[in-house]
Amino acid sequence: MLWQRPPHPPFDLSTLASNSVHVWRANLVLPPNLLNRISACLSSDEWARAKRFRFDRDRDRFIASRATLRHILSRYIDCAAEAIPFDYGAYGKPSLAIQTTRLEFNLSHSGDIALYAIGQQPLGIDIEYIKPRSHLENLARHCLSTSEYAAWDQQPEATKITTFLKFWTCKEAYLKALGRGLTQAMTEIEIEFCPHPVLCMQPHSQGFNPYTLRELTPGEGYVAAIAVAGTDWQLTGWEFDASSMRV
Repeated sequence: MLWQRPPHPPFDLSTLASNSVHVWRANLVLPPNLLNRISACLSSDEWARAKRFRFDRDRDRFIASRATLRHILSRYIDCAAEAIPFDYGAYGKPSLAIQTTRLEFNLSHSGDIALYAIGQQPLGIDIEYIKPRSHLENLARHCLSTSEYAAWDQQPEATKITTFLKFWTCKEAYLKALGRGLTQAMTEIEIEFCPHPVLCMQPHSQGFNPYTLRELTPGEGYVAAIAVAGTDWQLTGWEFDASSMRV
């Protein structure tokens, strides 16, 4: 997947066709002066969440990720970054509290990278930094279906963590698209890589408006996936430049 510099002038909804999905990649490691400048757009509840982080590094990543979200969304809608209102679903999925705007979005961050998915259909995205996980065997048994576990167990030890995270990001992206978070048992969702990920079991689609998956390449040492409702959609990757944010 190619990550392109966005064109000028800024986007609006007319640049986002009904079958288009845009994914933005952003670096969350920002110089302190830039981080302080862009943080002015956060709402009071976002600041309250930021203050709950124990470590400065995690707090700064959260501030950068939320400020970036606001500035990306402001490219598509006629609303200043600091004025964008959000609603949250029963399981915490954010959405725009602007009834006249048909725009779906989702975000995920891990390590130093954040990904933002923008479209006009339900979607979800997930990114994970590849690092050793304790109790990986136990995680695999609780998250993978019987056939997935068999495929995972045949992998060399050196690739097991990456293989597991590929299953995980696909399932997490699908559940986020549904707005259900981790309330759904992951073993009830089955994915086959042949070689691209395919949802073999979609418990909530009931044969209507099925979701399709695609793996993303956010950077070395990361895996990511996106789930989008429907089958006929086109994906474009954009590289976000934090220095372009205006306050």
